[in-house]
Amino acid sequence: HLTIARRVLALLQQHKAGDIKVLIGGIIPEEDRKQLIELGVAEVFTPKNSDLAEIVQQITAVCSEKGSSE
Repeated sequence: HLTIARRVLALLQQHKAGDIKVLIGGIIPEEDRKQLIELGVAEVFTPKNSDLAEIVQQITAVCSEKGSSE
């Protein structure tokens, strides 16, 4: 997930689409989660925060942030 996130974020920047928010989910160690956030991933979902209502709320918040793509 770290390698893929780096590549996706780099490609978005390369194509002048760096304002597109990237969200990732899966079984991701906490240390990797922190690194993903530092890389620029907007949100990381894991089984620890897999409540559907909470995920929807977080996605809505990320998409509502100033500068988010439509």
